[in-house]
Amino acid sequence: MFPIIAVSIWAVTRVIKQLFAVQQRRSLPVLLACLFVGGMFFQEKIHIEQLTEWTAKAGFYLVAVYVPLLYVYVWVAEKVKKALQQKP
Repeated sequence: MFPIIAVSIWAVTRVIKQLFAVQQRRSLPVLLACLFVGGMFFQEKIHIEQLTEWTAKAGFYLVAVYVPLLYVYVWVAEKVKKALQQKP
């Protein structure tokens, strides 16, 4: 279980580094503190299970709905852009 958590934390610090140009060494303590404080809100196992269910549903909709819609949007945008460029 711990390698999964370590890889997830590393991935989040990489995303923060790419988005905000902050060194991973600086974002890691802040992220760990946020995780520690956030973990204090879960007093019972049922709360953790509810979070897991919500995260699974959000991930499913992200992959099953958002990605195809994004593909269609980009495809239509490219067609419109080509059509506007071809007009004299």
